[in-house]
Formats: sequence, C-alpha cells, structure tokens
Amino acid sequence: MSDIPFNKFVRIPFVVEATLITEENIEEIAKMIGELRVKKGQRYIALDRRIVPSVSRAYVGWYLTRLDDNLRCFDPNVFLEQFMGMPETNNVTFSFLGEDNDEVHVSA
Repeated sequence: MSDIPFNKFVRIPFVVEATLITEENIEEIAKMIGELRVKKGQRYIALDRRIVPSVSRAYVGWYLTRLDDNLRCFDPNVFLEQFMGMPETNNVTFSFLGEDNDEVHVSA
C-alpha cells in the first residue's frame, strides 16, 4: 500500500424533527410538500421536487423530517434504520469501537 497517510474521522450524528404521515394529517402535510393524489383508492403525496428532492411520492406510514428549512420524506424501513428516538434530555452520547478497538465518544 502507498505511504499516503489516512486519518480516522467520525460522522457526527445530527438531530431532526419528524412526524409520521397518517390518514388524519396527510392533507395538511401535502399542502407543505406537494399535492395530494389518489391512485387505485390509495392516497399519496406527489412531492414537489424543489422542496423534497430525493423521492417523488410519500405515503401514509412514511415519515416527514425537518432540519432547519430542509424537508425530507422516508419510507418507514429506511427511517428506522437511520434514526432513533431522542431522549427527553436532548443530550445524546454515542460510544463505539474504532478499528483499533479504541473507544470513540460523540455527543450530540
């Protein structure tokens, strides 16, 4: 391998606000991020790609996240893989082992 030095970095977690899209709130959420449509009896939001650029539709059971002015929609499986609930204290510390089994602590 070459003699180019590589350093270790940790991606610091960030906090988002999120809400579950439900039958009760889908119309209100659609006004924020796109247009409510129905196909074969299923209601969904056709997303405005200028507001939510990553996907084109959001359905009941999906999550809408907000970070500052950035809105994103996530399939529930993807959301639950990438995010976890934040404790009431708003103080989160992550610990994990690095490649050399050195413990790394990150506070968010």
